[in-house]
Amino acid sequence: MSEQRKDSAHQMRPIWFFVGELLIIIGLIVALTGLWELHSPPAHKPVLWELHTGIWWGLVIVFFGGVLFFANRKARV
Repeated sequence: MSEQRKDSAHQMRPIWFFVGELLIIIGLIVALTGLWELHSPPAHKPVLWELHTGIWWGLVIVFFGGVLFFANRKARV
């Protein structure tokens, strides 16, 4: 009986939970960097500066990281 308790208490999370966490962190860094560049633009603006790709891609990365994180937060292996 005690062996069953040890096995149930020592369950691992799937790798996608941690991938989701990392994507959320990286996406926030990219989005915040894009917002900072919007606040203080560089002297020589790159091509298609008006699209603010850092903000959009940061939000896309956060979204997919959130999907992975919340889909796997209660899943146990």
